[in-house]
Amino acid sequence: MTALAVTAPFVIRLLARAEHIGITAGKVYALSTAGSIGGILITAFYLIPRLGTRMTLQILCASTLLVGAFGLIGRTAAAAAFSWRPLARSFSPSSPIRRRSLDHRIRL
Repeated sequence: MTALAVTAPFVIRLLARAEHIGITAGKVYALSTAGSIGGILITAFYLIPRLGTRMTLQILCASTLLVGAFGLIGRTAAAAAFSWRPLARSFSPSSPIRRRSLDHRIRL
């Protein structure tokens, strides 16, 4: 669950340009919200009544594993940015990116 929680901020960081961070964040979270609503509706009104709870859970877990596997197999130069080392560096207190963003907020 922690890895899923980190996904949206990490995607925003990869996609955003300095002057369009708010627009990019809005689009990412809007897409995430639409996907969540669609997923709940499909699960509640189609999958569970037709397949049952156990089969629905198995299908959704298998699809999550497949998406993750395809993401790892289909790595390109751009996808290499998703490794843990840049992720850990971006959230460290000494990160120049984090310092720059804080400096911008407090106008140092």
